[in-house]
Amino acid sequence: MKRYFKIECYSQGGETVMGVISKEQYDYWFQKEEETAGAMDEYFSQFESDPENTNKDIPEKSRFNCSWFELDNVVHTNGPKISDENMFEIIETDKDEKEIKREKFTMEMDFLDSEYQLKFEEFGPDHDKVLGKYFFLGTSFEKGVWSTMESGSGLIETDEKGLNKENLSFHNIEVYGEPTCCAVSYNDKKYDLIGNTQTQSAEMNVYKASE
Repeated sequence: MKRYFKIECYSQGGETVMGVISKEQYDYWFQKEEETAGAMDEYFSQFESDPENTNKDIPEKSRFNCSWFELDNVVHTNGPKISDENMFEIIETDKDEKEIKREKFTMEMDFLDSEYQLKFEEFGPDHDKVLGKYFFLGTSFEKGVWSTMESGSGLIETDEKGLNKENLSFHNIEVYGEPTCCAVSYNDKKYDLIGNTQTQSAEMNVYKASE
């Protein structure tokens, strides 16, 4: 007999991207942020609705002709924070997703590491992809629920014994010290965590990486 599960995480998280940019983009936007904090956030907000007029007073080589979340040639994360402020639930259902029972747990890092498998990637100014380069870092801070069911991968299927926590992995991507759980996997099948969230705020800036 098969059993079926899904995982939901809540409530703080967001989307973060990190991408290599040109020196011209770095020089221009570093100065803009020094003059007015939030200048990049305002630029990208305006760009979405009116890209031509948003760019007209910006030097051509300093423009970003895309949405902020497309500046992601180093890393792109989206999901709940791994933090003691957050919780996750393992929800057992029938094959039609009708709930049978649920259990609640903390998303605190040490707990996940001790009770489950924790897969880890880390990105910062000393990462190989940005060493000696300039890069953009942007984050939208969001509140809501992230679920494995929204990934299109379906319910997690097990045998009659149910979910074995030794086979459950949490995928942690840490960008500039902020850990995000982007997915879980069970028996090596990956389930992305897709959010039903609302954006609370955003932070964007440019940086020069370590040499």
